[in-house]
Amino acid sequence: GILSTSSKNAGMHTRADTLLPSARYGAHVDLNQASVTLDWLDIRSVTMRAPNQIGVNRSVAVSAKTRAQKFVNSDGSQITVLVIKSSGASGVGVHFRNFALAAGEEVYVYGSAVDSIVCGPYTNKGPWG
Repeated sequence: GILSTSSKNAGMHTRADTLLPSARYGAHVDLNQASVTLDWLDIRSVTMRAPNQIGVNRSVAVSAKTRAQKFVNSDGSQITVLVIKSSGASGVGVHFRNFALAAGEEVYVYGSAVDSIVCGPYTNKGPWG
């Protein structure tokens, strides 16, 4: 579970109160420039497999050819931004497979709204690795 010391946002951080690497380095990320866009999903075409199911799993293939926004910072470090959009979705969750980062690398996951929750930084093999 989550242990909260704050009543606001259950102790989680938002984009408004987190210094993300893009802000730290002054990189101008365009959250409207999608790296991956999922097509509209007609919920009537989905077979619900569990009682009270609230989401649908959809695969996103990310490779070296995926259109990412890349920034090289003045200290030589790099920022790579992948924007995933899903037309008509109320929300998007992200699940990584084969997650392995090099020493010093970090991954953050967050929405486009200023008050969206920021998950991360994830390092090494992620939150449970």
